[in-house]
Amino acid sequence: MTKVIGYEYSKGEFTSDKGDVISYDNIKIYTITDVFQNIVGCGSSMLKIKRDELFKLTGLNNPDDLLDKEIFPIYTPVGNSVRLTSIRIEEK
Repeated sequence: MTKVIGYEYSKGEFTSDKGDVISYDNIKIYTITDVFQNIVGCGSSMLKIKRDELFKLTGLNNPDDLLDKEIFPIYTPVGNSVRLTSIRIEEK
């Protein structure tokens, strides 16, 4: 079980090691979850996604619609890592 308990927008700029200015516009989705192997009960976690990918990942336009919902993050192997490719929302 992974349940959304909140979110925040994170927007700004930073300078890379090469001196490039990089802009970001993200949504941090805060959850409680019982998927941790070493925690008895629930722990907290955070998913960070690009704001403009919310609809692509969830099918929703507004992160308010995620609040108090159970979600299932779907990860897909890409090369030597995994990428968040979908967030399925449990319908009750």
